[in-house]
Amino acid sequence: MTSTLIGLFSRYEDEDLEQSMTDLLNQDIYSYFKNVKYFKKTDKDARYHLEAAEVSQNLTTDVLILTEPNGVLINDHQAEPMYYDAYTGVLNAKEKYLSLRGKVVLRNRNMSIKSESMNYSDNSQVVNFRGKTESISKDFDSAYEVAVNADELSYNLVTEVGTYDGNVEGRVQRVRAYEDSVKFFADSIIVDKSNRNANMSGNVKFQKSQLLASARNGEIYLDNYNKKLKYYALYDDVVIEETVSPKGQVPFKRKAFSERLEGYMAEDKIVLLGLPRVYQKKDVLKGNTIVLRRDIETIEVDDANTNFKIR
Repeated sequence: MTSTLIGLFSRYEDEDLEQSMTDLLNQDIYSYFKNVKYFKKTDKDARYHLEAAEVSQNLTTDVLILTEPNGVLINDHQAEPMYYDAYTGVLNAKEKYLSLRGKVVLRNRNMSIKSESMNYSDNSQVVNFRGKTESISKDFDSAYEVAVNADELSYNLVTEVGTYDGNVEGRVQRVRAYEDSVKFFADSIIVDKSNRNANMSGNVKFQKSQLLASARNGEIYLDNYNKKLKYYALYDDVVIEETVSPKGQVPFKRKAFSERLEGYMAEDKIVLLGLPRVYQKKDVLKGNTIVLRRDIETIEVDDANTNFKIR
């Protein structure tokens, strides 16, 4: 009986949860409760606190099947408690495992994650989400908000590192209205809340104002917005397309290629490195380092090999 139960439990991620519940209910003896408040404290590593409209308890394995669960995940290692709610769930307190399905929400005062399914293990301190996952996190000290959508998310409650995979798209929204927000797209992105940075990989795109840049890999340094340090960087096969709108002149398109791009928000400039070249109107610029500034036609070129005429 035990091996059968373990087999069913291991398939929660891949099979319909409702069918798995039915299979379990048909095999063992259960107790049934309504309007339940459940508390369990095992040791310093794990504590459960949940409420549910209905609970079916397997008297053999002590596995709980939950309807409309909501509660809190808390232990001595994570930064702060995370609160959750969903349509249905399964709690295996012995194995320290919680599985939730249907309109899942996990949140604290700085972060909210929504998805169709969630699996959490106390042993690993990792929460896994699958199915149209949306997250929003705020940093009040640096005055920004990061929103990311993806097919999957793995979030470590202790290190506060989230790994997003599949059709990733997001934005960094500044609190102050006059500060630029940025959008990004990638196959995968790792966001480290503690160190305030994000690493992107695979079909990376970065959009800011009238600039669209693409590359294979990239980074965002979330704490550097108002510092004279690079705020974002793109690597490998960088392509830039930008609409330049000089004051009192007709807007025009500018295109550039390089192996590396560094963006400085405080100075509103872009530095191109690694055999960069820029196409602007009828001019072609090449050099070791090229500096572009938003809505300014003049371009700074180091060691130029170009037909561009300085005015």
